[in-house]
Amino acid sequence: MVGRHCTQCGTELTPGARFCNECGAPVGAAPPPTPEPVIPATAPPQPGAGARRSGGGGAQGTGEPASSNLGWWAAGAMMVLLLTILALPILRQEQPAAPMQPGGAAGGVPAATTDISNMSPIEAANRLYNRVMQAASNNDSAQVQMFLPMAIDAHEMAKPLSADAAFHLSSLQRMGLRNDEALTSAQEALESDPNHLLLLYTGGEAAKALGRDDVAREYAARMLQFWDEEMSSGKQEYDLHSGMMEDVRNFAEANAGDS
Repeated sequence: MVGRHCTQCGTELTPGARFCNECGAPVGAAPPPTPEPVIPATAPPQPGAGARRSGGGGAQGTGEPASSNLGWWAAGAMMVLLLTILALPILRQEQPAAPMQPGGAAGGVPAATTDISNMSPIEAANRLYNRVMQAASNNDSAQVQMFLPMAIDAHEMAKPLSADAAFHLSSLQRMGLRNDEALTSAQEALESDPNHLLLLYTGGEAAKALGRDDVAREYAARMLQFWDEEMSSGKQEYDLHSGMMEDVRNFAEANAGDS
């Protein structure tokens, strides 16, 4: 069976052939030596390579990759914080106003809906006086506390005041328990209109609250003395405050009898 196949390329040989018809190798030549397998050389380890493979992205080893990543994270965090600080005021400005709640409060906080920016001083004073009195009639103490100081300041800025506006100021000061100021405001206005029923009324009440009953009696007596004359004088404020004129008369009758 020897020589039937070429020992070099494995081609089947013809009978009596001395050379391989395929590769030309002599029949019976020794087969070529088997090449040894080539083992690739191992690359030398790099500094920190083992730490990166086993330590989770540079957390161990030399520490250089971790420091680089930490710097980028810190810079990114600072940028986000800066953008947040810059954008916060804009976001607050764009927030819709809270809806009005019953009693005139937005989200539980009294809302100043009276726009007085384009009014004259006396117009602003009158508007704020009406706002305070309306809130008082509705027992809305939050609105009264908000607008009462504003109304008093507006009347002070609008001086000199008419008799009716002086009555408003004195009434507001009494509501704020500032009876000394209320009496002074009434007395100053009475110098120009000494028999004005509303000024005598608010001045008399302030005097009574201060324990100055003599002044209260004097004012009450003058009210009764000039009542008919004043009511027929055509003063517009008596019609505007017609709902309280009965209380004014009752005060005069109750206090004048002490004299």
